[in-house]
Amino acid sequence: MLLQNKLARKLFAESREQFVQQYQIALNLVAFLEHLDVLQLERQAELLQNKRLHEIRHLAPRTLKCLNDRAGELFEKTVAASFPIGSDRHWIDAQQFLKSLQHLGESIDQREKNRIDFRLSGKRVCFRILTPTTHHGWGGHLLFRYKGDLKQCGYYLSSKSR
Repeated sequence: MLLQNKLARKLFAESREQFVQQYQIALNLVAFLEHLDVLQLERQAELLQNKRLHEIRHLAPRTLKCLNDRAGELFEKTVAASFPIGSDRHWIDAQQFLKSLQHLGESIDQREKNRIDFRLSGKRVCFRILTPTTHHGWGGHLLFRYKGDLKQCGYYLSSKSR
């Protein structure tokens, strides 16, 4: 919890007694918590967030490239507080981040979002219309599963493609 929750870490650093009361920490863990180094805890939390963003960068490279240096800041503002679990956690992280960016009015590569959504949906075939954005022009995006692998094809009606 301390690695995942920035507010909890702040309270832990300011007052361990209040932290124990607010989060109803079991008495057998209190002694353990007394030995935790706050600076190391912050560093580990930062490394975990960077790792999550690194995984998203692999799943949505065009979108994150357009964000430049703002990716970390936007990630922290939007979905850093949620921690998906399971084998698809990186895909879920990427899906939540792209949805948050879209909600904020940021430009995302719709093909990346389509691929992530399709991967998590479990569908066998999907077709999406692509509207012009920073990343591509008008077109269509066909996604399908073939022998367990995700395949995709893009068809463009205009030359605005990267």
